Amino acid sequence: MAGPTLAAGAGEIRAPMPGLLVSVQVAEGTLVAGGQPVAIMEAMKMQMELRAPRPGTVRGISVAAGQELTSGQVLMTIE
Repeated sequence: MAGPTLAAGAGEIRAPMPGLLVSVQVAEGTLVAGGQPVAIMEAMKMQMELRAPRPGTVRGISVAAGQELTSGQVLMTIE
């Protein structure tokens, strides 16, 4: 279940396309490594891992499992 590493701005993780957020695998304050899976989304009947763009601390999770996502929507930031 490999997926893209999504980075934009200052460590923002964004939805690459419209879909459904299946799970969030981290909590605010979690230390993550670059490339570590942080969420799973489903789009076009396929699941994909969303990965941390760099090492850091998860801040500002703005979504929850089961939520519909729009293309480019910010899911969380890594500082």
